[in-house]
Amino acid sequence: MQWTAAFGDGVARQYVLLPILNNGVYAMSRNSPVWQSWASILALSLTRGLTDLFDQLSLQKALLEKGKWIALPSRANWMSHYALPQKRPEDGIWIEPRMGGQPIGVIHLVAEKMRETNLRHGLLFDGGDYLSPEEVPENLSAAFLAGRRRPVIGEGPGA
Repeated sequence: MQWTAAFGDGVARQYVLLPILNNGVYAMSRNSPVWQSWASILALSLTRGLTDLFDQLSLQKALLEKGKWIALPSRANWMSHYALPQKRPEDGIWIEPRMGGQPIGVIHLVAEKMRETNLRHGLLFDGGDYLSPEEVPENLSAAFLAGRRRPVIGEGPGA
């Protein structure tokens, strides 16, 4: 349990049933009291050692304690490893993968293990042109190195 590892049993019992706020995309005024609170809570969590999500849980704890957060719809920070977005054919805008899907504001590309999927679906900025050959999955390397930098869904081994 991440809450226990970062803060101990008491805090874990208080927060464990709450949804985890994702800190991949957030905005705060530079004058927000949350910054100092986050720094203090983060320092406390680090005394227990590095754990997965320690930074994210520290921010969540600070936001909850200060009452300074607003829930946004999932399309404000779309977690692509849960469901791949769809591209609207008429204008190329990324949308939720459902009938009448709304435009997605930010596509959150997490987990290096998803790189092949992200490349195949064209989700990376500039199609991943900035990646070095070592960062491209082996089964996609030939297309990239041949100058065809944007793989197409359904091509390559195992498609």
